Amino acid sequence: MVCKQCQEIEKMFDEENAIDDLESYHESGPNRSTRFLIEAIRSVGISGMTLLDIGGGIGAIQFELFEDDIRQSTTVEASSAYIQLGQKEAQRSGYGDRITYHHGDYTVLADEINATDIITLDRVICCYPDMDNLVDISSSKAAKLYGAVFPRDTWWLKIAGIIALPFFRLFTRSAFTFYVHSNQEIDSIIRGNGLRLLFSRVSGIWKIVLYTRQNA
Repeated sequence: MVCKQCQEIEKMFDEENAIDDLESYHESGPNRSTRFLIEAIRSVGISGMTLLDIGGGIGAIQFELFEDDIRQSTTVEASSAYIQLGQKEAQRSGYGDRITYHHGDYTVLADEINATDIITLDRVICCYPDMDNLVDISSSKAAKLYGAVFPRDTWWLKIAGIIALPFFRLFTRSAFTFYVHSNQEIDSIIRGNGLRLLFSRVSGIWKIVLYTRQNA
């Protein structure tokens, strides 16, 4: 681990949280915003493509997209508990030999990971302080599709975050921070790397987007 936020993710997203997320996935499938992202990706036709899921948690996106015949998946995850449980689930589901796992900060590991057809960041940008670097590096490596879910940058959500943060830290004794980054800046960085917006939708506090490589 390099960044302080990644260290906090390691502590906060522990085995208990991972088990709860996996049980929820088994009972109800992906959460609403994740489902919108998956449906948008599926609509393009992705058979034979490769996936990089950054901050993939227990692996809901990759497990769903394997049903659409993606060829291979790579997961980068800052929580070792989620990686361990995700690996067990991958073996149980028969996808163990088609998924590569990396533990750590994607911006540090990026040089070790090849460009892939599809890159997803589901509720990940909001967990990272250096949004510009994360979005720039990841979107530059998306060969065909780039999908993300992040908070809408509304004034009321920003104020709610400021008010709630001290109580959250007092209750959890964690220095983990939830970031509401500029949606316009996120879009500008992604477009600057040669991608154009294909899909955009709002679900509660979340914005779901999918971009496509212009020459793909």
